[in-house]
Amino acid sequence: MSDTRGRLGARFVLVVHDELIVEAPEEHAEEVRVLVRECMIAGMARFVRAVPILVEPEARSTWAA
Repeated sequence: MSDTRGRLGARFVLVVHDELIVEAPEEHAEEVRVLVRECMIAGMARFVRAVPILVEPEARSTWAA
């Protein structure tokens, strides 16, 4: 993920438990949103098998709200 994240100009701003805030250029926001979702699901699928893994990423113009 780090190679792709760097190519897209994305960076983690804050991580608290299962909440991630990632900054990225607006033109790459959708691609970063999909990448984060796929990585979160793949990472948890190794440990959680009995229930579905729900990841609901959002792309916003500001992370303050």
